[in-house]
Amino acid sequence: MTKPTASPEDRYRRYLQSFGISGHPESVLAMRELDLAHVRFFAFEDDQGIRLKAAVTEAGLVRSGRHAEDDWRGLLAASAGAGLLAERIAWLETDEARGPGIVTPSRTVVVRPGRSLTTPTDPSLRAMAAEPTLSATPDGTLILQMWLLEDEADLVRWIVTAPPRGNARIDRQAAAALFVARPEETLARATELLAKGDEPDRLWALQAISDASDPRAAPAVAALLMDPAASDATRSLAAGTLARLDIDAAATLLGTTLREAETTAIRRACAQALGQLRGPGAVAELSRAAGVEPDAGVRFEIVHALNAHGEDAREALRSVARTDVAPAVRNLAKIYIEGL
Repeated sequence: MTKPTASPEDRYRRYLQSFGISGHPESVLAMRELDLAHVRFFAFEDDQGIRLKAAVTEAGLVRSGRHAEDDWRGLLAASAGAGLLAERIAWLETDEARGPGIVTPSRTVVVRPGRSLTTPTDPSLRAMAAEPTLSATPDGTLILQMWLLEDEADLVRWIVTAPPRGNARIDRQAAAALFVARPEETLARATELLAKGDEPDRLWALQAISDASDPRAAPAVAALLMDPAASDATRSLAAGTLARLDIDAAATLLGTTLREAETTAIRRACAQALGQLRGPGAVAELSRAAGVEPDAGVRFEIVHALNAHGEDAREALRSVARTDVAPAVRNLAKIYIEGL
């Protein structure tokens, strides 16, 4: 009599046993909504989060971590839909384990043409992404191509090649390595996106301009900083970028926004940016704002920024130590004065 084949869940439990995990039936998650034909998807949940994900095929399993010896062929053969396969692999590669300081996991997602991304990504790299495809060679080798945004950070092209026998090959290439742009082109594209792009485009553009430290982009950055219709996140990053460019007008622009912006997030960012600048102009703007800023938290940032200017800010710090209405702010200024 033929011995019955173990069920997919039993085989997944044997996989857990390789990590010293046994029992805990309530901790095994059967991800029914992901199942494809004969392939079942499982994960283990405990106080460390959802982890040890696996796709259990008829002949083996596919784990997270891109193991070439796994049964990739069994997974790819389970569906003619490349998009469905790509979504399952993205789920496998999303680390949902919890740890110190981790509130929500960074997801891996499938990138398709026209798909909006919340992560700042160079639009030229995003334009390289194509729909997932699944093809077969005459010898029966299955090839899945897809683009993934790994950990909500890196755009990567995957090519999974699963021959009829033997290990699979998993090739990953970062979009940035496939796309070569001259610095002039990157700066021009970033500057244009500050005026015309959506928020992720603008955030990417500001980071690119900051990395380049090219003052030619300063007028576009300043316009975004002063734009009341832009988001707090965008204007805050614009403040830091403007400080990095260190143009003559930066202190005045940042000081004006520090006094006039409606939200504390933007005012705090402007105070921090003024702390990065050098020269009497930045100290003067911080000192002026300290006398009119209504929020104690922002005044804390102003005092921190003044301290970054060292001896040049001694008189401004003394003024805060004498006149600020919040004892905690006055005390902070006194501590910094003693350290000069």
